[in-house]
Amino acid sequence: MSTAMSNPSDLIPFGQAGVPAYLQNQPHHSTLDEQTIVSEVDRITQIDGGVVVEENGLRSTPSLFIDVVILDAMPRGRDTYRAYYEGTWKEGESTAPTCYSADGKTPSVHAEKPQCANCASCPQNVSGSGGNGESRACGYFKHVAVAKYPELDKIYRLKVSSRSLFSKDINGVPSPLGGSAWGFHNYAKRLQEMKCPWESVVTRVSLPKGQTYGFFFTPVGYVQEAQYRQALELQKDSHIDDVLTVELSASVQSSSPTAPMANALPAPSAPPALVGRNKWLADATLPQEVKNWITVVDDATAMGYLQANYPNVL
Repeated sequence: MSTAMSNPSDLIPFGQAGVPAYLQNQPHHSTLDEQTIVSEVDRITQIDGGVVVEENGLRSTPSLFIDVVILDAMPRGRDTYRAYYEGTWKEGESTAPTCYSADGKTPSVHAEKPQCANCASCPQNVSGSGGNGESRACGYFKHVAVAKYPELDKIYRLKVSSRSLFSKDINGVPSPLGGSAWGFHNYAKRLQEMKCPWESVVTRVSLPKGQTYGFFFTPVGYVQEAQYRQALELQKDSHIDDVLTVELSASVQSSSPTAPMANALPAPSAPPALVGRNKWLADATLPQEVKNWITVVDDATAMGYLQANYPNVL
């Protein structure tokens, strides 16, 4: 998977002089304004603090970010899906939930083991019922349909969890990749205030607050008009319904020598004598993209990012 930054010369500068001419007085109604059983879908997820693309059950190696164009999100507005998993569940794993809700209010009739007649009264909805003693055992999330930039030829599912959805950082948070990043609802609100459909924006997806806070979003620039039209056509693909629908079953996982699984990364092998920056750069489990970034920032900045995303290398 390519992890190169989008070339600013290929994009229309974001937010400096209003929206591009092709968006002014245009009749298209953006899905941003609204804000069954599904087939297996390709997805963008996070594993071990990195962003991973999963296609046909095969996972790319983790990277610092991915640039996408958002096509739609479900459920609409501030409603969310909900899902409860018995036992220990890890982000990036594909397993069927024990109980789930398609409206955030009552369990689905297809839920394997409903926990309560309604979500509000459910014991899994009590604060502190989660594995860390602070969160809720039943999690909130949305499914977001995106296309990778610049290809814009295929739809992927991005699962956005509660800490991003309900982030209170209305002014954004600094990203080690540059600029500011917002939780999903605040990012959507920012675009709405600018009267900017998300189908027209290259959005950088990253983990600036660490993996426990999930994906945050940064506007990189406007796409060209032809790419905008391409995104609108992709919204008409019937597969988008599968991408946006709440998960009902586990997808099949497989492995391939040409697409290494994230959980097959080599164990740490840094020599004990190495310390600090030298130790981080020698660690075999740290993605090369992270190492490249470390070489151009100061120790304090690198240390903060590693503590949030890769504490095992410190």
